[in-house]
Amino acid sequence: MDTHTSLNCYPVDRGAESGLEGPRGKWLIVDDDSLIRSVIALAFEDLTKFGTIECESGETAWEAWKGVRGIEGIITDRDMPGMNGLELAAKIHAQNPEMPIVLVTARPEGLDREELRECGIRSVLAKPFSCDDLLSALQQSMQTTTWLAAA
Repeated sequence: MDTHTSLNCYPVDRGAESGLEGPRGKWLIVDDDSLIRSVIALAFEDLTKFGTIECESGETAWEAWKGVRGIEGIITDRDMPGMNGLELAAKIHAQNPEMPIVLVTARPEGLDREELRECGIRSVLAKPFSCDDLLSALQQSMQTTTWLAAA
């Protein structure tokens, strides 16, 4: 997979014009695939100027959530061994219902809107995606209080 082509990320300098520019806290980027996780983190940082914390599993993301101050949002893969993205989102949403959470998945078909809303998912991003898709999902997640409000 040619990451540069499939994510359409280079060159990118849209932090200020996107309305998502830092300096602020960090976002958790959660995916069990290290290449995908790193590419999402790189694209996210370029698009928004936020910092990121990369986590390889729902469990490590949950530990980061509990131990790191200043987390402002989460981008999580849906399907991971152990705690999946929906389970992680539900746990975080239970503690902070205002937290923006974006679910990334290669299998968006069959997602239950009610389950997504209950887990606090504000936006779903289907793989493969472009940087424009990522930016739209981030903007959507920060402008709404529930996933269904954006639908």
